[in-house]
Parts: sequence; structure tokens; C-alpha cells
Amino acid sequence: MIKTTIAAALLSLTTLAAMPAQASGTGVQVDIGPGWSDNGHGWDRDRRDHHRRHDRQGYRMSNDEIRSVLRMSGFRQIRFLDDSGPVSQVIARRHGNRYFLTVRARDGEILSTRRI
Repeated sequence: MIKTTIAAALLSLTTLAAMPAQASGTGVQVDIGPGWSDNGHGWDRDRRDHHRRHDRQGYRMSNDEIRSVLRMSGFRQIRFLDDSGPVSQVIARRHGNRYFLTVRARDGEILSTRRI
């Protein structure tokens, strides 16, 4: 069993070594699912679709999308006070403190943070 595994590994390595390199250069792209890619600097979320969607006039993120952005910023117990118009007003907790947040509804950017 071990000899078979070693033989298979050696065969695959010699096959790879025998393949000529492409004239335009070699590269490896790793794809682990929709929206994720290796940009050469580590694994990052591919934001192209995210930004394309948010550049449309009048686009608003859903409350769940805004909640996700706030959670990634460390906020918990997120409660929406006003979610109409170009901004959402939110009360949330971070590190045991309560905050009043104003969040841009188009992209989830936190515009103001006030401890209450």
C-alpha cells in the first residue's frame, strides 16, 4: 500500500516536471466558492459584485446585510430605530458599552458613533 502511494506520487511529480511552462507565464488560481478568491495577499472576500450592486442609484442594503457589517465591526445586540431613507439609525453594544450609530444604507459604512 505504501509502495503504491509512493509510486503514484513519484509518477505525478515526474509528469508535472515534464510539462513545459506556458510562454505567457505560469499562474495558479484557487477558487473555493462563489465570491472568494486568493488575490495574492491572502484570502479576501471578492467585493466586485458587492460594489457593483451598491453603485446603483437608490440601492439600500437590507437590515440583515447592515447587521452583518456591524457584527464584523464588533457590535452585538443590534436594534434598528429608523431604517428609512439614505441612513439607518441603530443602537448596538460593543465591549459592554451601548452606542447610537448612524449607518449609510447604501454600503453599511458607519457615519457616526456616539456612546450612550
